Amino acid sequence: MRFCGRLLFVTCLATGPVTGVACQPQAPKAVVPFVENDFARALAEAKATGRPLFVEVGTAWCPPCQQLAREVFPDPALATLRDAFVWLSIDADASSNEPFLARFPARGFPTLYVIEPASEKVVVTEAGGTTTSMLRVMLLASQKAIAMARTNPKDDATAAERWSSALDAASQDAPGLDLRIAFDRRRLLAYAALGAVERILPSLERSEHDLPTSADPPMLIAYVDWKLGRLDDARGALARAKMRLAGEPAQRTLDVYLLEADVARAAGDVRGERAALVEGLARTKGAPLSKAEDASRNKLRLRLSSLPP
Repeated sequence: MRFCGRLLFVTCLATGPVTGVACQPQAPKAVVPFVENDFARALAEAKATGRPLFVEVGTAWCPPCQQLAREVFPDPALATLRDAFVWLSIDADASSNEPFLARFPARGFPTLYVIEPASEKVVVTEAGGTTTSMLRVMLLASQKAIAMARTNPKDDATAAERWSSALDAASQDAPGLDLRIAFDRRRLLAYAALGAVERILPSLERSEHDLPTSADPPMLIAYVDWKLGRLDDARGALARAKMRLAGEPAQRTLDVYLLEADVARAAGDVRGERAALVEGLARTKGAPLSKAEDASRNKLRLRLSSLPP
């Protein structure tokens, strides 16, 4: 969770390195003011101010929680949202937090919630690590969702429809292009939940035009085409994505080639599937990889080994 880097640092100083746990420097200070392990206090503040309650549930030992503490919560890009939310951090290993966890069960660590204070209902829940951009999208969209619910409390749309509408509205107000890709990804997931992935295509096409060096928009277009069974269109979009991979993170390269393998499999093209996996492995060979990227690369390797000779 937010302070797990600090806990590990203290443990290392006191006892030396814990078996299986590397000593890490103290996490930088968060730019948002967290209430620690006190749901009642945080909820009371949220009710008094009318601000949504953001909750991070984590543990001292989970790597994605440490990543949030090191990279996301100290990021100055979050500072503009500092006063828009009440911020609560919950240690899932603390017995005092059992009542909170009984009411709001964690789906993994970390689990992130935005809670509307008047109704005490969860607006959105997400599990797993995230980036600053993706967290900002979650927060901006949750603000829109709450505002829309307060304006139209009798809305009979489903939760998925409401969340999709909130993402659409928030994306229109997002400052600059830096959040465009993050919004595109979130909106794609929301439309997929509605069984309407084609609705994201106009936005992705604008993003491909406006972000000419990013491989993300054509890769996402290829994903949509693949889901819709438009395999030739998917191949064309992947070719454009591959031309933009220079300077992209290794994860983007791995994602593109894994998707190319998926498209080939859908077409019954074993040779093409093999070629995509081989090329993806070759383009990332020797590259410095994070743990997540290394795991993704292993997926390509395992899939390649499972193909018939």
